[in-house]
Amino acid sequence: MKNNIVAAPSEKAVLETIRKAERFSHTRQYEREELFGNGSWLQKPVKTITDLYPFFEQYSWIDILDLGCGIGRSCIPFVCHFRNKCKAEAVDILDIAVEKLLFNCRKYGIEKDVAGAIMPLEAYPVRKKAFDLIIAVSALEHVESKEAFICTLEKIKSGLKDNGIFCMIMNTEMTEFDAETGCYSPPQFELNLKTEETRRHLHRIFTQFSILKETVKKQEYEILRESGPLQLTTQVVTFVAANVKTQETDGKSPAVGSGYFIGGIKEERHRMEKTFKQRYLAGEISFEEIDDYVDTWNNSEEPCTLREYLGLNAEEEDVWIEDSDEALQELLDKQKKEGGV
Repeated sequence: MKNNIVAAPSEKAVLETIRKAERFSHTRQYEREELFGNGSWLQKPVKTITDLYPFFEQYSWIDILDLGCGIGRSCIPFVCHFRNKCKAEAVDILDIAVEKLLFNCRKYGIEKDVAGAIMPLEAYPVRKKAFDLIIAVSALEHVESKEAFICTLEKIKSGLKDNGIFCMIMNTEMTEFDAETGCYSPPQFELNLKTEETRRHLHRIFTQFSILKETVKKQEYEILRESGPLQLTTQVVTFVAANVKTQETDGKSPAVGSGYFIGGIKEERHRMEKTFKQRYLAGEISFEEIDDYVDTWNNSEEPCTLREYLGLNAEEEDVWIEDSDEALQELLDKQKKEGGV
């Protein structure tokens, strides 16, 4: 009697299944939603990227690479902001994404400044020392394997000019839950790394870089699959790092490591953190504004938790495992009620 053994699907078959699911999800979104349209996740540019605008104001020319560009949520606002002195290369695996990207470029009058490419991110030939900014927003979880992820990070590192910036937002530790059936489904992402493993790879590869921002935040939102809507839960890693030069540049771009870029951030952060608690207790600033500020300016060279920023004398703990915002706000409100400063 023959054994009833069912062969496990090959890695290639699994990858094709996942990419089919992702193609379905994104195609439906891009067909229904317009760039910067109301009520959409595409409604606004990514704040982590727009926060970088001041760092490029002094540049005479900017070259950027947008990996996983979608329909242009990141690169189009950037090129528009630096109109006539910026060009972008934009890459996406989905033809509909690149087609709508180019349509949106024509709509905003920057069609000559953005070149689109349809291919997997890991296959794109990143030229060495070619870019002032490389963006990868919700993109690197879509490379085909961990090996491809590491290889892509290495290509990004070599592709940055002196003082160039890498800006990454990546989903990790993802789960997909069907509320109707009460069951979890295998996450339809090519790469689902542990959060700490992701951070280890980033810190190892970008060890000589100055880290401008690094956060980990849990997010939950609905995602559309062929079976219907599912609840996606993810630990979102944001990582922004600069390829710092220790000496002044030739004047074509500001030296990232000198004053304005890093020193300016630190000086502003130290000035602000002294006043956060007092301003909150005086009713001059909201808790949400404090939280946004910490997310924007936290620097891994001197990492702080939100609790430490607020001067609440936390016990020793891993600086990346923060108390909940709700607990910290409750503690501040208690002090406010008691009249403490």
